[in-house]
Amino acid sequence: MRALLVFFAVLTARPALAETLIQNACLGNAYESCFVLIEGQIEPGLTDRLRSLIETEGVDGGVIYLNSPGGTLGEALRLGRYIREQGYDTAIGGSDGIPRHTDGKPIFLGSEGPSPGRCESACAYVFMGGVRRFLSERDKLGLHQFFAPGQQIGGEVAQKFSGDLVAYMVEMGVDARIFTLASAQDSTGMYYVTQPQAEEYDLVTRVGYDAFFLEPYKDGLIAASKRIDPPQPYDGVDQMSFYCRAGQPYALLHASVHALSPEERGSPIFWTDNIEQKLPEDAVSVRVDGDDAYLTIRISPPQAQAMAAAGTFAIGAGYGRVIGGNYVAAKKPTPLDRRMLDAAFRFCID
Repeated sequence: MRALLVFFAVLTARPALAETLIQNACLGNAYESCFVLIEGQIEPGLTDRLRSLIETEGVDGGVIYLNSPGGTLGEALRLGRYIREQGYDTAIGGSDGIPRHTDGKPIFLGSEGPSPGRCESACAYVFMGGVRRFLSERDKLGLHQFFAPGQQIGGEVAQKFSGDLVAYMVEMGVDARIFTLASAQDSTGMYYVTQPQAEEYDLVTRVGYDAFFLEPYKDGLIAASKRIDPPQPYDGVDQMSFYCRAGQPYALLHASVHALSPEERGSPIFWTDNIEQKLPEDAVSVRVDGDDAYLTIRISPPQAQAMAAAGTFAIGAGYGRVIGGNYVAAKKPTPLDRRMLDAAFRFCID
């Protein structure tokens, strides 16, 4: 067993480079504009360095960007598990083209966030550690077989090694069928996962809201849609519902992550097809029940019709950042979604 663990620890895909960069950066003074960049080789001790940064200096933001050609697989799995344990999301991005300090570290300011990057070989397994995982079309996520320099991988060791990797993928909520794509490539090749494959194999996290469903209530109907990804700080709404009462259309948003109180009315936010729809300031009311907050937003019948016909819409209320910022739900409705919204607004609940 000890020999296997040593072997597993030295599996690699690239020769060692200069020390890997770990940097916490913010594009502004908002929590959601902050991130950690890990750029370079996945090298032994990288998990301890990240832990030290988090525990000693503190880290702002909830996303870790990765830009790496690979490295030590044992460290990659350790780092991926630590990222999951700490509740961070992962994305791919680097510092190419970003201005530098005199010491060579990138300067992230304003809109100059991470540039497109690559996450290959061992890095792909770090990426899997994110609670939520994001991959843009400009980024590269690469998989291939691993190797131990100067060693031949025997059948028994290869079988145990493959089982450990598959178990890790299952642990991280990734479809282990992706392992077959990696296994089909030799150690010098690289298979780059396409966006549809990343979605099919659960390498990336679906975000936004699921399809609407109808619920009968009294003599009417309520159309509701649940959020697919977990709510986050400053993005705490996890369900939107729409209904009509006494001829008046309403939106009801549920927030499970919030700092709201009934005294805070908020400013209404309502857009259809990128066109702002004006609502009166008293259109928003809040009810707090323990850890749950409910925002009721009153809209006019013509606005309800516009929303049911829109290609996209967003509705919610804006507050100061100290109590959570904007509480908004947005969706690109399908034709069936539109029919359900129309039914909810036509068949009032009383």
